[in-house]
Amino acid sequence: MSAAKYRILERLRKRQASTPSLPETLTQPLEFEAPLQVFLDIVPNVGGTAVLMNEGADLKDAITSAYPEASSILSIEVAEVSSNIEASGDPRKLQELDLCVVRGAFAVAENGAIWIRVPNEQLRVALVICEHLAIVVDRSQVVHNMHQAYQRIHFREPGYGTFISGPSKTADIEQCLVIGAHGPTSTTVFVA
Repeated sequence: MSAAKYRILERLRKRQASTPSLPETLTQPLEFEAPLQVFLDIVPNVGGTAVLMNEGADLKDAITSAYPEASSILSIEVAEVSSNIEASGDPRKLQELDLCVVRGAFAVAENGAIWIRVPNEQLRVALVICEHLAIVVDRSQVVHNMHQAYQRIHFREPGYGTFISGPSKTADIEQCLVIGAHGPTSTTVFVA
């Protein structure tokens, strides 16, 4: 480095302004009187459909009624709905998957997202390759905000987890909203 360049950089280092420390919490997290109702209201805003199940209602009947045309179904950790295709080691075999049914660990009221944890790579592919996605989440597992959501995420064993909020969508193409651009064309959340 030349002597002139060194002198310039040295003068800049000496003149740096002090930076104030950041507050511990930049914003106050949102909290709601009725987080379940807020979640149900937000899901349609992100392109999904929310179905609040009555106590004791049959989950299998509700999903079958919502997707009567689904011929190939893969159920991930939802015992009430049986799969009619096998989740083998090759994710390409899921390319014609009509409906993927998955259990969400918890939901977030502020943005309509659901945390989903799947145990292996092929099932991870199923979340984005299916035509329709049905997510089942327990009504007692709705948190207010993402601050609370991140506190609940733990990876104690290998696997994959993601937040899903509505179907796949993009508005990049000539400022036109396209649903199903990179994944499922519909997402229905069944709140049991």
